[in-house]
Amino acid sequence: MTPKTPKARKSLPIPIVKRQIKGSAKARRNASRLAAVQCLYQMRQNGMNAEQALGDYAHNRMGLEEDGNVYVAADMVLLRGILTGVEERMDLLTEMMGQALNNDRSLASQEQLIQCILLCGAEELFAHPETDTALILANYVEVGKAFYEGREPGMINAALDALAKVIRPKTE
Repeated sequence: MTPKTPKARKSLPIPIVKRQIKGSAKARRNASRLAAVQCLYQMRQNGMNAEQALGDYAHNRMGLEEDGNVYVAADMVLLRGILTGVEERMDLLTEMMGQALNNDRSLASQEQLIQCILLCGAEELFAHPETDTALILANYVEVGKAFYEGREPGMINAALDALAKVIRPKTE
């Protein structure tokens, strides 16, 4: 008698992590955006897919305490939505961001980390119409400020704002 092999699942369940740090819903959503950028960067650097990056985040980084700082755990539903959305719509998001950037600065010419910030922001603007545009822009600018001190956060704001005007035109 041969043992049965388990069927492959399309989506892995989110593991329960005992060190998960509670935070307000707003703080958890903000943490999700930062984690999405970090996970997308990891996916691109290591050839991982979204589920692998999510698993790594959940097991190794969610609610992590580092240098005396305890980080709020991400909202895993939002984090998964952003990452899988970017993975599924990569070509569309890349094209949309390319059109939103100035003609002389393509998405491919940007640093990897800025590309990740812009792609996650574009995904959220595109696929999460229930979330206020200004909130999305402000949060991704803050993510940019976590990594950059120069002009990069302003460029992130300008690019996502230009994209938002196309994706979410104001109706008057």
